[in-house]
Amino acid sequence: LTLSLCTATYLLFVGGVARLIGALAREDFLPRILAASNREGAPVGAIVALTAVHLAVALAASWGAVTVETLVALADGFFIANATIGIAAAYKLFPGLLPRLATLLLGLFFVVIFCHSHILVILFVLTMAAATFAGKRMVGATEGTG
Repeated sequence: LTLSLCTATYLLFVGGVARLIGALAREDFLPRILAASNREGAPVGAIVALTAVHLAVALAASWGAVTVETLVALADGFFIANATIGIAAAYKLFPGLLPRLATLLLGLFFVVIFCHSHILVILFVLTMAAATFAGKRMVGATEGTG
């Protein structure tokens, strides 16, 4: 039962990520080749790319270039960062004081957990956040001059 649940979770996660990659590629945020799909609309380009990445990681782990513990630590850090972003979105969307206070406390708790993540995850997330905010500031500045 456990193996079935883990396999189903993995397939659902990879399928969701593949569809996200395909959508981003169609909107030119990622290389167009990743937008390739079959007749049924399955994101073949993204699935092939994800398969290549997963095979590379599996080979790196089997050759000892990276440990399974490091891979799990990296994945945990990214999951915590993603959950924290979701909590921040909930804070912005919730109308009442009590739900916002609850999301604020939960968000602070997740930030504390995130601070214990692998250093590479922390650096990557902070870099992406800085790039995102810098991009928004630049877009806002150019829109104001038109």
